[in-house]
Amino acid sequence: MTDFVRFDARAVDGFPTAVAEVLLERGLPRRVITIFTAASSVAGNSRSFGKREVDGLVVGFSREDDELFVDFESGRVWLLASWGAGEPILTNGDLRSFVDSLVLVESRYPFYPPDRDLDIAEQAEESLRGALEEIDSASTADPDGFWSAFLDDVASGDYAGTATE
Repeated sequence: MTDFVRFDARAVDGFPTAVAEVLLERGLPRRVITIFTAASSVAGNSRSFGKREVDGLVVGFSREDDELFVDFESGRVWLLASWGAGEPILTNGDLRSFVDSLVLVESRYPFYPPDRDLDIAEQAEESLRGALEEIDSASTADPDGFWSAFLDDVASGDYAGTATE
């Protein structure tokens, strides 16, 4: 069962309604396997997207400790990849879809048994990809994006359960 970081109304005062509602009603998953760790607090801030400043919020961190950032104007969730070309990488079309995607992944883990073969791993990846795309078709649009990189690892067999699970 997913453990959520919850926020109060004072913490989200001034945030766009759609973002504040997700943070107040649901919160953020504290941790999802190795791919996401929630920010311990939320505060509006800005980041550079190319040559423009974007107001938003860091909601958490990827397994590489790169920021996952909600753009207040568009509502989109972006991966601010330290390894990228300086441009953000679209993760989800909105914060609700991002949280729903994290919950989906957590609920399905482990994706296959420890003794899996590549056929089983690839089937798990296809199933997860379809489910993520049902939540948000933008989630896997970038082949180098957050969800696509995760799915590549699933297809390679990197997310098997342990013998004790």
